[in-house]
Amino acid sequence: MCKRVVGCFLVVGIATALLVGLLNQAPDPFKVNKTGYWGPARIKHVRAAPEDDPVIRKFSVHIPDEALADLKWRLAATKLAHPLQDSKFAYGFNALALKSVVDYWKDKFDWRAQEKRLNQFEHYRTVIEGIQVHFMYARAVPANAQTKVFTLVMTHGWPGSIVEFLKIVPMLTQTKDGVAFEVICPSIPGYGFSEAPHKQGFNLLETARVFVKLMDRLGRDKFYLQGGDWGAMVSRLIATYYPERVLGVHFNMIDVELGPLALLKLAVGSYFPSLLLGDKAPVKAFPFPFWPKFLHILQESGYMHLQATKPDTVGLALLNSPAGLAAYILEKFSTWTRAENRDLEDGGLTTKFSLDELLTNVMVYWATDSITSSMRYYKENIGSVVMAKNRRTPVMVPSGFAVFPEELIAFPEAVIGSMYTDVVTFTHHSKGGHFPAMEEPALLEKDLRSFVLAVEARNATQRSVPRPFPFVDLGPLAPKVMLTFGPETTPGAGAFARTRFEPQTVHKEPGKASQAAREANVPTEVPTPTKDAQSQPVKKTIAFGSWPFNAAPGFPEA
Repeated sequence: MCKRVVGCFLVVGIATALLVGLLNQAPDPFKVNKTGYWGPARIKHVRAAPEDDPVIRKFSVHIPDEALADLKWRLAATKLAHPLQDSKFAYGFNALALKSVVDYWKDKFDWRAQEKRLNQFEHYRTVIEGIQVHFMYARAVPANAQTKVFTLVMTHGWPGSIVEFLKIVPMLTQTKDGVAFEVICPSIPGYGFSEAPHKQGFNLLETARVFVKLMDRLGRDKFYLQGGDWGAMVSRLIATYYPERVLGVHFNMIDVELGPLALLKLAVGSYFPSLLLGDKAPVKAFPFPFWPKFLHILQESGYMHLQATKPDTVGLALLNSPAGLAAYILEKFSTWTRAENRDLEDGGLTTKFSLDELLTNVMVYWATDSITSSMRYYKENIGSVVMAKNRRTPVMVPSGFAVFPEELIAFPEAVIGSMYTDVVTFTHHSKGGHFPAMEEPALLEKDLRSFVLAVEARNATQRSVPRPFPFVDLGPLAPKVMLTFGPETTPGAGAFARTRFEPQTVHKEPGKASQAAREANVPTEVPTPTKDAQSQPVKKTIAFGSWPFNAAPGFPEA
């Protein structure tokens, strides 16, 4: 009898071990394409793609006066629906609150001041896989020769942009605890100043490869990664498929595929949180209890279903209405910062943000006509067979997590262990939501630095200062960055037709007057756009940005 009982326990134990191992088994890594082509040329195979221009061009963010006049005209023509009584933000962005935003945008918002904020950092574009990829760059400020300087790649999400990082980047470039960062903030292709892909299929995997190619071109062999939202997913894939390049990856949103074992842990944790959390208090973002959190996610994910199926339909509407675009984007900054903001008349927008920084982010989408292409990113990723195959591929590099309570959803450390095999830091914060770099930059900076210090202390590595960007001035014939505009055909419309920001290199035969200016390396005067008496369409050429500093590819040996 005793032998039978022991035998039964042994069989049950072996079966349980096999079942747990099966549930926790990760798939083999998905094979990643080595290259692609997303430019406008029609090709039958990627091998026939035009060769990329490896030059890295510097520019300054500058929106022409005509585009700003067009914006004001559209804002003045805004139509608003009457909100339901006492509805606040429960039905979406309240029209009365939107009127206040539109009035401020039209009458008080100073875009030129915000341009200066953006241009305090360096901006560059370079062609990778047929499209222009933009990145913002901030140089490290070492305190002395002993300062360790690391390269940090920070990637934004939707509906954010590089504007998310304007507060935190200056903090990271300074030396603290002997560490400073040079920060590279690329714009995902289709967002902001990065060109939109011209072909279907540009997903997270393609983004990861393009960003690694960008780092190759900049001569950065190893680097840290940081991201939230789409930026977290891009960072995860870079860490997964290019681990030899990654020193560590830090997240402010947990990107994890929940396998059967993880779901089982969550089910048990819903009733017995201490089994997953130990003596730590549950974070509001955790799915405990499950049903209220499920309803919250359901309420906040309508945009996702729309953008993952028919992004161009809503994109056309938002492309033509700045007020509509502001409502669509800022509603996310309201409820994703704090769910209870739905119960406030103004959506709590200015509790954590100023209208200036919120509208600056909206302006990046508006001025570049990138809202439609940014929403297509959902269709390329959600429901994609290619993306589904890599969802549970584990991350082997050192990983750190900053968990903010007002995030849409987060998971306990015990749940993510099968996907992130080397968790170095996992911090519960008492405040903050989906946009911590804007909401709580000091908290995110501290968390990121703690992670890097922990990784470096463990590795006991000594790294040299990254080489500077040696952008070479190509001389007096350096091309000017231009933007083409044309007036609307409707007489009396008072607005200019919109053209997505895509700088083009314009070459002209220099005249005697402009030749002297070129020899002095100063920009020549651009002809003033004109319009004939009959208001017929006239082609215009308007200067965009500054003279670019063109660079040869690669960096000289140290």
